Amino acid sequence: MTDAADSFVKIQQHLTLAGAEAALAGAVARAESLGVAAVIVVTDAAGGVTSLARLDGAPPIAIRHALAKANSATGLKRSTDDFLTKRLTTDDVLWRAISGRGDAFVVHGGFPLTVDGKVVGAIGVATGAHEHDSAIAQAGVAALDAIVAGATS
Repeated sequence: MTDAADSFVKIQQHLTLAGAEAALAGAVARAESLGVAAVIVVTDAAGGVTSLARLDGAPPIAIRHALAKANSATGLKRSTDDFLTKRLTTDDVLWRAISGRGDAFVVHGGFPLTVDGKVVGAIGVATGAHEHDSAIAQAGVAALDAIVAGATS
């Protein structure tokens, strides 16, 4: 690419399959330790599915929910938990605007995956009861953070 083209093109980093599988494995281990039937979706920075697990007993509809949570976390560049707590619960107009959109699913359980401060993907978790979604997703985030830290040390 030429220097002139650089002002018109942005390069975005994406999670690799190895990174996605590490995050997925961490989240699956957490779900299994809790005895929760979950769907876990890991996406790249553009929202494309990189890895997915539907644990035994998880409802098929949860695939769509987990993907929507991951995509919301990527788009917001923050966890759906954080956005829900800090923005939607205090801004009634924003709540109505987002809740009417089919492509936003701002409920607990969607987290961006970052490397060096840049969003490279996301993880979304959906279970029937939703009470463990965030903890399971955070285990996936922690797993990726651990392998990235190990690779850079």
